[in-house]
Amino acid sequence: MLRPRTLLLAAALATVALPAFAQREIVGGEDDEDGDAPPRKTEAPPADDKKAEDPKKKKTAEEKKADDKKADDKKADDKKADDKKADDKKADDKKADDKKADDKKADDKKADDKKAVDAKKGPVDVLADTDDDKKKRKAEDDARKKAEESASVADKKKAEDKAKLAEEKRLNEEKRREDTKVQRLASAKRERTYRRVEGDVTVLAELTPGAVQKNGLVELRLDVFKRLDVADPKFGNREPFRDLRLVAVVVEQTGKKDARTSYAVHSLGAPGRYGFHFTPTHDGVIQVLLTGEVSERTINMAVPLHVGVWPPPDFDEEDKKLFAGQ
Repeated sequence: MLRPRTLLLAAALATVALPAFAQREIVGGEDDEDGDAPPRKTEAPPADDKKAEDPKKKKTAEEKKADDKKADDKKADDKKADDKKADDKKADDKKADDKKADDKKADDKKADDKKAVDAKKGPVDVLADTDDDKKKRKAEDDARKKAEESASVADKKKAEDKAKLAEEKRLNEEKRREDTKVQRLASAKRERTYRRVEGDVTVLAELTPGAVQKNGLVELRLDVFKRLDVADPKFGNREPFRDLRLVAVVVEQTGKKDARTSYAVHSLGAPGRYGFHFTPTHDGVIQVLLTGEVSERTINMAVPLHVGVWPPPDFDEEDKKLFAGQ
């Protein structure tokens, strides 16, 4: 007769399908009825395939959890870093805003201080030069002064060169005159020329002979013209005065009272050419005075003649006047 424990086990096994090896273990259960046989060692039924886990897969899952944890930690660290950057940016922005505010306060204070100073000084002259204007004007003044100094030096040098050239020309002329004095005297003895200028009227008086002698006939020819800046096609740079009415007064020194003799100056046939003759009766200086209306004006010119004196004392002076107009 089966024991109650055996019956319960049989009922349970009948309900659950067991694998064949398990059934074999249970079949010998009756031998335990008397309790003499030793209990058989039974193996635990293997777990269901769905519930069994592969150790490798289990390990992979753990690694995945670890990786997920690392990823979460990284995200957390990244978020902390981003938050720190955001906080740092806010702090920098605040510092920049604070600096701008401080700079504005400083500028406002400077403006207020300037207003206070200006208020003490009184009204501001808006036309007053600024520092930049003063610097610019000073630079311009310095440049102008430097240019003027350079120009002054250049003008001075130019004037010195001109004066030097004029002096050299004068010395050369003096030398030429000295070298040619003998020839010039010989020529002037035959015919001597005087030059007189009054305004725009020029008179060249040609005396023949140049060496005037008492009781000798003297001819005085006059060339009266206007010097032109632009040459005339017919007359050149000398425009002759036509149809003039001139009078020559010869004044002789007699020792008691000067003798005055008037002569009508007549045309010699050529434009601007006039002349007359006279005979001096005393030695010494004779003055020939020319008067008349020329170019809507009255002219009065004097030409001195040295009678009985050669060479005349005024030869060099009159010669210079003659060549000065050439």
